[in-house]
Amino acid sequence: MIRVAVMGCGKLGRIIAHGLRDGKVEDCQVVGVFSRTAASAEKLAAECGCVPCTRLEELLDLKPAYILEAATGEALMEHGVRCLQAGCNVICISVGALSNEVFFRQAETAARENGVKLVVASGVIGGLDLAASARMAGELRGVLTKYHYSSGVSQLPERYDGTAREAIEMSPRHLNIAVAAGLACGSLDTTRMRLDVVPPEEQSGFTLELSGEFGSASICCNRAGRGPALAAYSALAALQRMISPIVY
Repeated sequence: MIRVAVMGCGKLGRIIAHGLRDGKVEDCQVVGVFSRTAASAEKLAAECGCVPCTRLEELLDLKPAYILEAATGEALMEHGVRCLQAGCNVICISVGALSNEVFFRQAETAARENGVKLVVASGVIGGLDLAASARMAGELRGVLTKYHYSSGVSQLPERYDGTAREAIEMSPRHLNIAVAAGLACGSLDTTRMRLDVVPPEEQSGFTLELSGEFGSASICCNRAGRGPALAAYSALAALQRMISPIVY
């Protein structure tokens, strides 16, 4: 069995850990969960039959081959390089951390030197594989639009139009998708991020529009009530692709 650990014991970490417990990814077992809050780690560990960890070294001592991060960008920047240096592959949801050039280069170096990978989970959007393919054909332009409701309590503006880098700087905790799209399209500084409002009777969601020498494409993902949970499932799907003999 492949040993897997989960960093973060909140909503998304619970979905990931429960998915591993329930066999959503074949030949994998969750061996530990990590949170700075002991009660959270102990509760999730009890549910999944694994080891609760409140210090990173405790998690690394379990020798996981993969660590699935579902914590925060701050946690990924604090612990990600150390995980890679310990020989663990890291699949991350808090992709916004990679907009930090220093962390990006440190993670890249650690992964290369230790023969492991830091994998960006697609999160709540689709089309990143198409974007990566289209980049091979030549110049690529990407525009990611988030359609959301006007609630009056959101930390995001109702409308916005800027680069992916500007978007993540504006809201590091809410626009990880901007960095995922920017990396897939080749640049955080040329990929656009837009916010727009939809009426209550319409579904919120995301549209990734691609154009370039390959042609053009538009990928729409309606949230349909599932919300951020899809990000957790995307991490499990990334793990499945990494360990499968046939990859698609």
